Amino acid sequence: MNNFIFSWLKRLRQIAHNLLFFSLIGKLPYIKKALQLDITSKCNLRCQGCYHFSGDHQPDMSDKEVLAFLEDKAKKGYKKLWVFGGEPTLRINLFDKIDEWFLEIHVISNGIIKIPQKFNWRLWISIDGPEAINDIIRGKGTYQKIIENYANDKRVGLVMTVNSTNYQFIPAMVNLVKEIGVHSLSFTFFSRCHNQSSNESDFSLEDLKKIEEIITNELKNNAKYLMIDAATLKSVLYGKISAPKWHNRCYFADVLIECYNSSGQLKKCCTENVICDTCRILPPHQFHCLMATHKAPWWQYVRK
Repeated sequence: MNNFIFSWLKRLRQIAHNLLFFSLIGKLPYIKKALQLDITSKCNLRCQGCYHFSGDHQPDMSDKEVLAFLEDKAKKGYKKLWVFGGEPTLRINLFDKIDEWFLEIHVISNGIIKIPQKFNWRLWISIDGPEAINDIIRGKGTYQKIIENYANDKRVGLVMTVNSTNYQFIPAMVNLVKEIGVHSLSFTFFSRCHNQSSNESDFSLEDLKKIEEIITNELKNNAKYLMIDAATLKSVLYGKISAPKWHNRCYFADVLIECYNSSGQLKKCCTENVICDTCRILPPHQFHCLMATHKAPWWQYVRK
């Protein structure tokens, strides 16, 4: 009974914090931004087109240093944590402490190592198409491992990195969400990094129009499964989502997120290896924020 009461008190506190956060973030200095940390620069996969390994990396903080960093941020009033990598589950030994300090936690993972059910967080699991397509991009056996780990897990939103060779499989991915019983499907879009030359994953204008048509059609019948809306889709595909501030730092980095690398150093944005002028990366937790602030009712923006 005490655990039940504590759980609901924590949820009510989270709801109250979200209401204040979205109404006052960027307006009052004591309303802290969400915190994003690359908890490690290491990964157990090497996916095609991954921005993370396109640049130089600093050494990872030790376990003790990571925990000290996060505890200090929590004491300073940060309540939302977005855990990136590399692959965050390679440091799953730190998750118990993290759970104590933050009201709301999102994890971006490749799904190979299962996150235990006791962590009632939003999990964003990367999968890039049906099995044959996904396993070419992300590695043989990764599709089945994700299904094995996360089928019927309502914490999970699948994330498809759309490129010019897999966008026709978007409807199949919507069906997958329904078939395996996870929460939603979100998208991010291939964006070239500074040291990458033009390749087959780049988008033509025709590709962008076809992607918009496919997703718009899915929104007509399956909107509740999609973590995107028509206006955001147009902005990401055709518009420049960055603002003329710190080296074209995007809105989310400027207003919503404070991003740190695995050494604890402040980054200019969540994906700083990507070319800003052609960036179409909008990580799933940011879509989640847009849905919470512009479309979905506030009570949906609590841990499920």
